[in-house]
Amino acid sequence: MTHQSLFITISHIAEASIVLGVLIGFLRLKKLGPCQKELLIVLVVALLAEVFTRLLVVYEMTTYPVFHFYAVIEYGLLALIFARAFEGTKLARMLKWSILVMMGYALLNVYLWQPLSEPNTNVVLVSGVVLITMSTVFLFRTLNRMVYRHIEKSALFWISISVLMYFASTILMFAFLTRLIPVDMEITGSVLVLNAVFNIVHYICFGIALWMKPE
Repeated sequence: MTHQSLFITISHIAEASIVLGVLIGFLRLKKLGPCQKELLIVLVVALLAEVFTRLLVVYEMTTYPVFHFYAVIEYGLLALIFARAFEGTKLARMLKWSILVMMGYALLNVYLWQPLSEPNTNVVLVSGVVLITMSTVFLFRTLNRMVYRHIEKSALFWISISVLMYFASTILMFAFLTRLIPVDMEITGSVLVLNAVFNIVHYICFGIALWMKPE
């Protein structure tokens, strides 16, 4: 099986995991807590991004603009989720302000460095670092304070695990690996396949988070 066919197959599974998460969210809509409702919006936006991407591919247009917008929206929603987790602290206020800062940085990035016709790796790198930091802080804070007797039953635990794994792998593969290693079709194909696999894990964890009882 070639990298391309493997990537397409895994991408379909990733799309199915998004749809599954959305279905779980809407089936349990009345039982969802505030963080879970925001997470459901993340999945809906992800699904819409996939639909727009497919339409652009059909019309042989670049798909990069979709990811420019999606990266900022996803960051904003996840930042709000973590802000709820740190509610009442300076960190929560900083996270809310960071949404505006990220929007400004994304606009500046498009204007100065990476136009809509190019991948928005700069925004992915910066937003990823912030989200990885927040998920790590949340996990350490939770474990140290023993806030949850069964942490695996917490929606925020699964959100944090998902964010930590997905963005760490994305930064490693796209922000650093593709810049440090000379362009090679085989390496690029492997990176895309691995990213698609982490996409599946990412959205499955989100689906599990929506399945948990609200906190």
